[in-house]
Amino acid sequence: MRAIEVTEQGADSDVWTWHLVGISAIGVSVTPTFTELMTFDAPKEIRFTHQPPEGRSERASANGFYRLESSENDSTRLSVDITLCVELPLPRLARRAVEATMGSMMQRTGDRFASNLYRTLDIDPNDVTLAARPGRQR
Repeated sequence: MRAIEVTEQGADSDVWTWHLVGISAIGVSVTPTFTELMTFDAPKEIRFTHQPPEGRSERASANGFYRLESSENDSTRLSVDITLCVELPLPRLARRAVEATMGSMMQRTGDRFASNLYRTLDIDPNDVTLAARPGRQR
């Protein structure tokens, strides 16, 4: 993630423009930027759905949520679900290579998110229990 720009603010929702760092693989470089409607159910959940500006299409989008739930032992469970879509100018034959590249990129993004979260909340990563990650969905 390079930057997030809040372009509209409302009582229970905002519109954010996400600017990702460039992705280079298989001879193609893209720097995705996309617009998301962020809906807040404080303090439990943030949902985001793709909402491009009127009259404009975007080649990338994200849909998903961040959810906080009480857990055992006075702890809090953070669930994150993100589906990222990017239209790339590549033939269908490149699909496996693209999926491998995107999987690796999403793993690094998740690791960076966790590291930043631990630092911001002053949490020792050794005190965190990670749930099993669900299998890849199609």
